[in-house]
Amino acid sequence: MGVRRAVNALFLAACVSLTLYSANALRVLHDGVEMPMGVSRGLLGSSDHVYKVHEKVPLYANKVGPFHNPSETYEYYRLPFCPPVDGLKHKAEDLGEVLIGDRLVGTPYEVSFRVDHENEKLCGKDLTEKDLGRFRKAVKDDYYFQMYYDALPL
Repeated sequence: MGVRRAVNALFLAACVSLTLYSANALRVLHDGVEMPMGVSRGLLGSSDHVYKVHEKVPLYANKVGPFHNPSETYEYYRLPFCPPVDGLKHKAEDLGEVLIGDRLVGTPYEVSFRVDHENEKLCGKDLTEKDLGRFRKAVKDDYYFQMYYDALPL
């Protein structure tokens, strides 16, 4: 029984390590069955969502950071992006999201399922000199930002 526990713990540790390394590329072999790409994010929680045309789909912001140093990340709203009118609301994370370091927060952007939009104003905000400087530094340092359309990374 002790050997079986050790094997199960090793398998779990391997899953966690792989999830931390690359959640989108995770493929787990268990009893000779390979899990398809994309299952990794739902491996440790997450449900399937079905939307109707024109139904609102949540757009979550996750993190920002320099492209050349992906381990250096900051909360999305550390940069002066337009916050939601009703305040910041964090999405409840499942175990898989916590293990890969996601901290999803709602955005004020309205996105409907299967509806195309072009050249629309998303929000308006007066920037101070300090805010403008922070955006300029982010551009200079080649920052990326990560968002999720429901549970799908963008």
